[in-house]
Amino acid sequence: MLARRRYHAYDERAERLTWTLSTVIQSLLAARFGLELLGLTGLPGSTLLLSVTRPLLLPFDPLKPPIWWLQDQGDPPFHFEPIVLVAMMGYGILGWLAGLLVAILSNRRPPA
Repeated sequence: MLARRRYHAYDERAERLTWTLSTVIQSLLAARFGLELLGLTGLPGSTLLLSVTRPLLLPFDPLKPPIWWLQDQGDPPFHFEPIVLVAMMGYGILGWLAGLLVAILSNRRPPA
């Protein structure tokens, strides 16, 4: 029988940091989506949020042409940038995979 490898506090910190970073990124993008959807981009502080989240959307810019059909048609009461939804899903999947990888490397189970 193989002896189970003991993990260190560093492994646990790395795992927590990965999950926390993923959650923060998704929360920022969700806040941006909410501001755009409700048309509240003129609120104080919203320009800061929009400028902070813009670099997070850059890796997903090549996906804009395939999702053109998600763009608003006409003049609906709500407006949002579809790439934000794609980025939220993408970062969610990447965060889950990164957390799973850290958990595997540190020989621990990921949080449920």
